Amino acid sequence: MKSPFPTSEMNGRKTFIASIRDITERKRAEMEVRESEDRYRDLVENTRDLICTHDLEGRILTVNRAAIVLMGYKRSELIGKNLRDFLLPQHRPAFDGYISLLKRDGMAGGLMTILTKRGEARIWEYSNTLRGAGGVEPVVRGYAHDITARKRAEEALREGERRYRQLFESNPHPMWVYDLETLRFLAVNDAAISHYGYSREEFLGMTIKDIRPSEDVPRLLENVAHVTSGLDQAGDWRHLKKDGSIIDVEIASHTLDFDGHRAEVVHANDITARKQAEERLAASEAELRALFAAMRDVVLMIDRDGIYRKIAPTDPGFLYRPPDELLGKSLRDVFPPADAEKFLGVMRRVLETKQVEQVEYELPIGGRSVWFSASITPMTGDMTVWVARDITERKQAEERIQRQVGYLSALAGIDRAILSTLDVRATLKYLISQAASLLNVDAATVLLLDPYKGALEFGAGTGFRTDAVRTASVALGEGYAGRAALERRKVQIHNLAEEPDNLFLTGFLKDEDFVSYYGAPLIVQGRVVGVLEAFHRSRRERDQEWFDFFGTLAGQAAIAIDNARLVEGIQVANTELLLAYDATIEGWSRAMDLRDRETEGHTRRVAEMTLNLARLAGMSDAEMVHVRRGALLHDMGKLGVPDSILYKRGALTDDEWKIMRRHPQFAFDMLSPIAYLKPALDIPYYHHEKWDGTGYPHGLRGEEIPLAARLFAVADVWDALTSDRPYRPAWSEEKALEYIKEQSGRHFDPQAVELFFRLRLPK
Repeated sequence: MKSPFPTSEMNGRKTFIASIRDITERKRAEMEVRESEDRYRDLVENTRDLICTHDLEGRILTVNRAAIVLMGYKRSELIGKNLRDFLLPQHRPAFDGYISLLKRDGMAGGLMTILTKRGEARIWEYSNTLRGAGGVEPVVRGYAHDITARKRAEEALREGERRYRQLFESNPHPMWVYDLETLRFLAVNDAAISHYGYSREEFLGMTIKDIRPSEDVPRLLENVAHVTSGLDQAGDWRHLKKDGSIIDVEIASHTLDFDGHRAEVVHANDITARKQAEERLAASEAELRALFAAMRDVVLMIDRDGIYRKIAPTDPGFLYRPPDELLGKSLRDVFPPADAEKFLGVMRRVLETKQVEQVEYELPIGGRSVWFSASITPMTGDMTVWVARDITERKQAEERIQRQVGYLSALAGIDRAILSTLDVRATLKYLISQAASLLNVDAATVLLLDPYKGALEFGAGTGFRTDAVRTASVALGEGYAGRAALERRKVQIHNLAEEPDNLFLTGFLKDEDFVSYYGAPLIVQGRVVGVLEAFHRSRRERDQEWFDFFGTLAGQAAIAIDNARLVEGIQVANTELLLAYDATIEGWSRAMDLRDRETEGHTRRVAEMTLNLARLAGMSDAEMVHVRRGALLHDMGKLGVPDSILYKRGALTDDEWKIMRRHPQFAFDMLSPIAYLKPALDIPYYHHEKWDGTGYPHGLRGEEIPLAARLFAVADVWDALTSDRPYRPAWSEEKALEYIKEQSGRHFDPQAVELFFRLRLPK
């Protein structure tokens, strides 16, 4: 084994020389250095700041973990690379200056912007020193701290301040800042200067009390005393402008530190115009509420699905239910299913066509039946407006008219029955059946006066359960009927239960269960001929109209009896009746002439000419009676034409002509319910039809048009052409004759034209 020490021979022995030195301190120092290097290495690797070294060319020699993490590269991707390549391109030219500064001063510091591997620009604040001497290669040791977040925050703060100042200065609403201690203005924007009329210098010499009416200052001071940090919604205030005018403003304020002052920034919005508009709106709404409350119309907003959305203020007496109970409800909750579906269909049609439509309906309100006529108008979207008006009175009037028409029709039927037979029993049987139906009573009877016995005896009756009434004989002055006949007045007993001792009830009618009784004397030519009686088995209220008709029927019954007893009077009565009818027709005709002032006498002339043509055509006397009546009533339908159209002196519009051409239909609607005038309707209904089918209202052609109407058409046109009219003077007879001839086969029946020219020949 070779010795690590040098050896030699001495006295035959191998020997070596050893020198021993105590290196404990050196070893300890070396260990401390290694420990220091380990601590340094740990510090470098674990610090959050960036530490690296590079040479004077910029080549990276070492990097710590923080540099690797922040730059996003692996250590191998950084070592040996030039630091210059990681700078923003625009910063790279300055790198040479950085190296020169290190060489000159041995240190350099400042900011640099590095591009990470992800392409993100990061701002580093660095402090680098140049290390190395005595022949050692110089190394730059760099320390950097990433201040990107701080820089961005500073920039955001600067941008926020810039924007805030821009918002403050350019805001269209007045803004100012005031000192919360002194209340002095610290800053105002241009809008405040313009709006309030003070200059900037004037504002900055004032306090916020100076722009308040004096009576508002105590409230202001109290408000300022309670200002806390943050946003203070100060609500509405009154401000005083330089010209002395007072405006209403809505302000919002926020506390802030302003140049060392505890201050508040204020944003003011002038709401004077809005306040005035609100006041006008409130007044208008009050007027509308008063108007709605006073009007008798109900205004409802109902959507496509029939849901009540809004109800205008109105008299609750016009509503089916209180408004709060109706809102949100459907038409189906108010109306019967059939009516609800019908109204929903109308509403959908209104929304689709954008046309207003009318409906009528009946509702039970307050224990009575109320009729409404509603105008349904489309709104935007799926909403409709119903304007409903109470038409109960109109409906009741219509019902009265219908009843009266029914009464008149029945009276005409009774008249015909009277004139058609001399059998008093048959006439009375018809009359009593009509009376029971029209009067809506349970039973009715006619008692005839036997002048020889001085007693009332059964003549005709209906509705009785037994035949006891047929054997009745009531002396004048006895019972209700006897009193009615003797005293010549109507008798009414509303509660027969209060008359238990009445012989008539206990004797003849004890099994009938009648509750009320009405009797009227039959008087003709001053003579009592009998009594008409009506009975109810339940309590019913009767109005004056009912009693009047009851009396009228009694009069008709008296006439029927007198007619049967006085045969001679039949002819007289018949003649008088016909004369009355004709007088009525002539009266209507004269009324039409008076209404249609420009054609006065026209009706009489055309009626006379039509009768002459009818005679030439071979019509019978009976037919000519109806021809005359039809001719007199030919323009009856013009009663339905508004005066504005009938009397218009200029040409009629298309819409006005549509109304004017409806007058034949109006005539038919008015006259057809009158039975005795039905045979006379040919002329009023068809006199505007033309031979070639171009007339109205039905476009009849040729012999589809009744003969009377064809004859009348020629006479009507002839008289119209040869008479002055508001829109033209009369034609000459020659010109009119030529026109009649020209229209033969077009407007007129050729045979009617031939008869007309025969009528024109000199006798």
